[in-house]
Amino acid sequence: MAFSFDSTQVEGGEFDLIPTGRFNFIIEECVEKTTKDTGNVMISFKFKIITGMTEGRVIYENFVVGHPQYGDAARRKLKAICEACDYLTFHDTKELEGKVLNAKITHAFDKNKGDYVAKISDFKAFNFGIDDQVTQAHTKSSTQSRPTTHTKPAQQPKEIEDDVPF
Repeated sequence: MAFSFDSTQVEGGEFDLIPTGRFNFIIEECVEKTTKDTGNVMISFKFKIITGMTEGRVIYENFVVGHPQYGDAARRKLKAICEACDYLTFHDTKELEGKVLNAKITHAFDKNKGDYVAKISDFKAFNFGIDDQVTQAHTKSSTQSRPTTHTKPAQQPKEIEDDVPF
């Protein structure tokens, strides 16, 4: 049986960018993989926001810890995640799943995608005292429109270098 699809029968479209700010996350998935091109070891994360007006939104991030040139930066990010979760040593990436932490979302232009993408960084311990700490432009109303993937954020984000594998 052939697959058929009618896009006029599907509601919605592209997701809005997650606003810039600090959010509480749970690590929903953490998987060790290898990159397709070079075979370098990569840790692939799926972070899910667990509080506030963006609860349920997801961000994916890959850290190519085995890359000869960029691996040190990726390992420093992985260390920051482990310290934020108070889980300093692991032998299987699945051990990080279910851990909670707080992190900062920023935006950068991805030349490969031709659009702005959310980036996660500045990992801290889970913060019980916040729902979300988003930029002032987004705190006026939870119903206020957020920038779409085709709208430039208020701040001019830095450009992503397309040769950086993490």
